[in-house]
Amino acid sequence: IRYPKQSKEEGRQGTAQVSYVVEKDGKVTNVKIHRSSGATDLDAEAVRVISKFPDYTPGKIGGKIVRVKIVVPIKFVLQ
Repeated sequence: IRYPKQSKEEGRQGTAQVSYVVEKDGKVTNVKIHRSSGATDLDAEAVRVISKFPDYTPGKIGGKIVRVKIVVPIKFVLQ
């Protein structure tokens, strides 16, 4: 994660909740903001990072491979 320059200079912090789907083949798709951090550049950075995730092992229910929706918080904090 690279803290966006403008948010860093303005002292903005926040938590972006990002949702995405792990497809049956393990690929990450449908990456979008579930709940905004309040700063568009922080949200965009969170989406960028999640979009670069490597393939997952697909989810299974009862031995059958299924799509899985995940929501993960990404916290931006200045030191």
